[in-house]
Amino acid sequence: MVFDQIVCVYILSLKDIQKSHFLIYTSPSHNTSFLAEKFHLFSRYSNSRKLQTDESDKLKEMEWKDISVFIGCFAHSTWTTALEISPNMVIGVYNGKILFIENKENLPKLIKEYNLLKERIRYLEDREILIPGFVDCHNHASQFLNSGVEKFEDVQFAKDAYIAAVSTFVKNGTTTACYFATIHTDASLLLCDIAEKIGQRAYVGKVCMDQNEGSSYKENTKESLQETERFIETVQKRKYRLITPVVTPRFALSCTEKLMKGLAQIADKYDLPIQTHINENKKEIAEVEKRFPNKTYAETYDAMGLLKNKTILAHNIHCPHQDIKLIKKKESSVCHCPNSNTNLQSGMFWARQHLDADIKLGLGTGEYLQDL
Repeated sequence: MVFDQIVCVYILSLKDIQKSHFLIYTSPSHNTSFLAEKFHLFSRYSNSRKLQTDESDKLKEMEWKDISVFIGCFAHSTWTTALEISPNMVIGVYNGKILFIENKENLPKLIKEYNLLKERIRYLEDREILIPGFVDCHNHASQFLNSGVEKFEDVQFAKDAYIAAVSTFVKNGTTTACYFATIHTDASLLLCDIAEKIGQRAYVGKVCMDQNEGSSYKENTKESLQETERFIETVQKRKYRLITPVVTPRFALSCTEKLMKGLAQIADKYDLPIQTHINENKKEIAEVEKRFPNKTYAETYDAMGLLKNKTILAHNIHCPHQDIKLIKKKESSVCHCPNSNTNLQSGMFWARQHLDADIKLGLGTGEYLQDL
């Protein structure tokens, strides 16, 4: 399971999300003490974890009245441990960052040190645990209503759809998402506005495609490149706290070579991530091999300059060994979308193959699902 480090409190209202960092999960029938009995407990939080010294020095000059404190049972995963449970812990959150993590026995010291306000201290109930938020590495926000992407040219329609999508994702625990929007720049910018306002960290891409699609849902090459730069520059000028633009060629068959190479140059120019699809189904792969003979799917992207250490490759189900080696060499990431793969009957993803190759691996919904 993929977790986020800056997340939200699940049971609070949306307006409180930007001030908080975790999901509070309420078990329907169990006291959380059962977790301590079932799983080995780690003492890695026995010593205080605080911000770096230089950050702490700056914070000393600020007022601490806005520190939020959560006390209770915490759970999370690491790369080496499927589940770590730490009961009776205290986390302090200030200005969107974790200020300290300590054992509950140190609470009196923390109250004195930070002049904590009692009304800002939140005690978890017996059936609640605190967990990091989920990271959705591949999400088609426009498919949330399953209503067709052409309508997103209508900004009001896009606004309503994206508010519903982002709000639902956050309520279900997805506090960071990497979104494919649509080809419509203004609607994609709206998605950025909405995610920022709701408090979700979002990587947002205006989709690019200039061939092999219906005439009403594709751009010409020049327009796609220009609109991509307009999208990126507008996002950067707005100085969002939580939003990062992503260069987004839909996939190899919907983009000309000129467009893919141009998008790679834009990603280099602005030092931005890239997201696209790869090796999702056998028919698609056969068409890619026909269009780009003597190259695998990953080799095609590499020839276009799209395979980088900030590239997110969605699906990668039917992946030949040479693609695994190349993806590892380029330090690109792969996003596994199990629900999408099953619903579309695309095939079985070989996670072990990727993990054994030490490829960076994440999880995504991949379609209009509401949560991970």
